[in-house]
Amino acid sequence: MNDIVKFRAIIPKQLKKGIWRLKALNALGKAAKPALKDIQSYVEPWENRPTFTLRFKTAQNKWNGVKIEIGGSDKAINIFNLLEAGSPPHQISVSSAKTLYFQSGGYSSSTQPGSFRSGFITRGGPWVRPKVVDHPGFEPREIIDTLVEKHEANFTKQAEKAMAEFARESGYGV
Repeated sequence: MNDIVKFRAIIPKQLKKGIWRLKALNALGKAAKPALKDIQSYVEPWENRPTFTLRFKTAQNKWNGVKIEIGGSDKAINIFNLLEAGSPPHQISVSSAKTLYFQSGGYSSSTQPGSFRSGFITRGGPWVRPKVVDHPGFEPREIIDTLVEKHEANFTKQAEKAMAEFARESGYGV
C-alpha cells in the first residue's frame, strides 16, 4: 500500500493589534450592556439616583477594557457608596438643627444585601424628635460583587469568542 502523507505549511497572517483591540473592546462592551442595565434598574426607584455609563479605554490611555463609571450628584454617589460599604452601629446626634425628626419604628429598607431588587422604603410609627439616636447600622449591599458574580461568565464567554474569531481571521485558528 502506498500511503502518501502530504504536509502543508500554514503561514499565519501578521497579527494586527488594532483589530484585536477593537474586537476585544466590542466583545466586552456587548457583555457589559446587561450588567449596566442591571445596575441602572437597581437604582431606578431611588429619589437620589446615581447615573452609570460604560467607558472604553485603549492602551494609549493607560488601561485596556470596559468599565462602568458612576456619576450624578455628590449626594447620589455618596448614598450608593454608603450602601455598597454598609455601616456599623453608630450614634447620630443633632448638629446644625435643634432635633432630629423621623418616624420611630416600622422601617423597611428598599434594598437587600446581594440582590438587584430595589423597591420603595416603608416607614411607620409615631414621629419623634430625639437629640441622639443609636443607629443599628446595616450590612453592605455588595451590589458590585453581585454584579460581577452574575455577569462574569458572560464576560468570559464574549472574550473567548472574540479571541477565537480573531485567531481564525489571522490564520492562527484551527
